[in-house]
Amino acid sequence: MTDNRQFDAVNQQVDELKDVMKDNIGKVIDRGEKLEDLESKANDLEQNVSIQYSVVARDGKKGVDDDNDDDSNDNDGVSMTLSSCKF
Repeated sequence: MTDNRQFDAVNQQVDELKDVMKDNIGKVIDRGEKLEDLESKANDLEQNVSIQYSVVARDGKKGVDDDNDDDSNDNDGVSMTLSSCKF
């Protein structure tokens, strides 16, 4: 009878361990999906900033010869670029 109880106790521990392992595997899968989403958002952000920077740089070159010395709006393109990116 003692052997049977020990066997049942070990079986119960194995079942509990399997449940913990299944839970951990589920968490790893969820974490992987979240990392993929984060990577996708980072790539989108990088592309948006690159495109916006190109536009700002191009538009900035057009105004280099202007006699307008008003520097109050020099960072408007960059500010717009960062504020238009969605996370």
